[in-house]
Amino acid sequence: MLKRNLGSVDKTIRIAMGLMLLAGGWYVAFILSSAYGLLIAAGGVVAMVTALLRWCPIYAIVGISSCPLHDQVRV
Repeated sequence: MLKRNLGSVDKTIRIAMGLMLLAGGWYVAFILSSAYGLLIAAGGVVAMVTALLRWCPIYAIVGISSCPLHDQVRV
């Protein structure tokens, strides 16, 4: 079971960052014809998935959480 460790501010930032990386990756991959765009888009996908799950593996390894105590439920 995953324990939530992302608060609402972190979630919002990751969603915004993920959307920007997806758009930028699409631009670099298809408009500029560079394979690096796929790596950029993959970073956007990772950011979006961690935001939607409200769980960050790096936060879990380090042992930090931006989630309020009452919101730390198991998913």
